[in-house]
Amino acid sequence: MDRSALVWEVLRQYGYEDAYMEKVGGVIYLALPEGEYALKRSRAPREKLYLLHQLLNEAIQSGCDHLLPWMETKQGEPVAEVEGTCWYMVPWKRRSVPDGKRWSSEEAMGALARLHQATEPGCKKLDELAPSIRQEEIESWKRKMEMLDQYANQGKDREFISPFERAFASAKEQLERSFQFAIRGLERYRESENASLPRAVLCHGRVHPSNVVQDEEQVYLIDFDHAQVDTPARDVALAIQRFSLHDGADPFKLLEAYERVWKLEPKEKRLLALYLSYPERILKTLGRYFDKPRTAMVEPQFTKRFEREISQHEQMQELVKSLWPSKKKKEEREKVQVASHQPGRKKKRKRANR
Repeated sequence: MDRSALVWEVLRQYGYEDAYMEKVGGVIYLALPEGEYALKRSRAPREKLYLLHQLLNEAIQSGCDHLLPWMETKQGEPVAEVEGTCWYMVPWKRRSVPDGKRWSSEEAMGALARLHQATEPGCKKLDELAPSIRQEEIESWKRKMEMLDQYANQGKDREFISPFERAFASAKEQLERSFQFAIRGLERYRESENASLPRAVLCHGRVHPSNVVQDEEQVYLIDFDHAQVDTPARDVALAIQRFSLHDGADPFKLLEAYERVWKLEPKEKRLLALYLSYPERILKTLGRYFDKPRTAMVEPQFTKRFEREISQHEQMQELVKSLWPSKKKKEEREKVQVASHQPGRKKKRKRANR
């Protein structure tokens, strides 16, 4: 069955024989008698889509109106399946509003916090999906760190190196320090907490500007195909990195916007610091530059992007420092705890108040 016939068969499962359709990005825009909808083909297995629908539906019922409901087929199913492919349909939301107002990154962070808060009760019941710090992830980070040396050696013996390679050479030591901090921190967390995480929520998995839309009333999070049950720290780190790079948003203000809705626990803030230290975007830029054919025309673009990402990474480290419990802070907390357990001091405080 060709793609056109496949789509029409999907629509028939939803009860439609006629519709105006148009390919828009990764979805099919549909104009139907009842309104406008987006039809999405998903690579996720059917079982995962059913779980996503369950968690999102529970969140919507609890008041999360910034999530889009999945429309049901004629059989009352949230997913249509044709020849082994899965599809789901949601109301269409345009990326702009008439007055030209655009959503802010802080609004998106608040929407993400509401998602996490609303799905935490449902995820708590899914013991089999309880997330943990896996050794495989730590080993993957170590392999990525080794790639820095491989990239650096590519231009080592050449008489002239490119502007991009010079920028990378000057930033390499800083990137290695970030990697070492993230890896050591994740290893210690895994050992001290027996790899378990404080809370599990439905993490979007790909929070970035393309997956945020708005109408006249509010912003919406879309495209949950890569969502998974995980620690909120992972989603928050990804969102802060993406939004601060996209529109220059202040990382501190982004975290504040999230925590105005839902507070992260101390252990989650430690994890957030580690995930923010991992230079994910920079690694992708290095990979695109060194691993794929390129021309002299794209050299300035790569260099400008890399320098911008390095600048953002440096700014991010200020937030990391504020999140990571230093030895001095730990000692101060211990002093406060000791003082609060001394009965003599409490009595003095009472006499002073009289």
